[in-house]
Amino acid sequence: MYLKLNWALGKCKVVEFRAHTQRVLSVTFDRKRLATGSQDKTIKLWDLRNGNLLQTLKGHTKGVWCLSFFTKNLLVSGSYDGTLKVWNLKQGTTSRTLFGHEGPIWCMRRREHVVVSGSQDRTAKLWDISRSLLLHTLVGHSAAVFAVDIDEQGSLVVTGSADRSVRIWDTETGKCKKVIWVSQTTSIMSISYSHGFVACSHGDLISLYKVEKGKLVQTFHEHQKRIECLELRITDPDKVEGVMVSAGKDGMVKYWDLTQPKSVQTFEHGDQINCIHFDELRIACASYDHKIKICDFNV
Repeated sequence: MYLKLNWALGKCKVVEFRAHTQRVLSVTFDRKRLATGSQDKTIKLWDLRNGNLLQTLKGHTKGVWCLSFFTKNLLVSGSYDGTLKVWNLKQGTTSRTLFGHEGPIWCMRRREHVVVSGSQDRTAKLWDISRSLLLHTLVGHSAAVFAVDIDEQGSLVVTGSADRSVRIWDTETGKCKKVIWVSQTTSIMSISYSHGFVACSHGDLISLYKVEKGKLVQTFHEHQKRIECLELRITDPDKVEGVMVSAGKDGMVKYWDLTQPKSVQTFEHGDQINCIHFDELRIACASYDHKIKICDFNV
């Protein structure tokens, strides 16, 4: 109960540290470690409790735009150099490099052993990361794929593109099941799927859709500049209850209760935010000012 109250009141301990020599492009964490990827081509792992640097991974030839822990000792990364890499954290080395995209990789999501990546080459690719195997290439978007997600069962992939559409794909067949034309003018920069709903950002707007019918449920408009990242957590699909965190070029991180028309809390980072990750305890933000900020509500 106190955690819920802390979120509602914005009561948290803020830890901020300089993470890289250039812009921080990606961030994720598990229970004990935080991983950050940067335009400086490196990945850094940090102790989530005290912010101490644990190790630095080098191998990508360009900026690192996406990260996901696979197991305790394996981390997956996607880069502007067009490759996915699987890192052995015990040895601090690359165990596998996956080639396939013909342009920069902007986004990636993992569900169990399945990874989906999105690229400037206008495709998304579905991989079995445990076997380093390309399962499907998802072809249909007419411009760069900036955002991807996978449903809880691993049966659907959701993609968002500069062609202004969101597409729903069958992971078994690799076929497109549905197209939602979200905007007439603006690229889809981020998407997040949760229990039958997808939230997507276009410009300074967030639109929430019910996937089955492709129906617009709600819009959120408080950000002053383009939204770069968001994450959705639906707790009751029937009542459309849940929470969402969004951030972007205005340097603002907003925490939303979907049952309320306005955001519950706004946290100011200062500089443009590229990426966020959150769970029930904390929000981590990656920024243009080379810094990571962690808001810990377990206080």
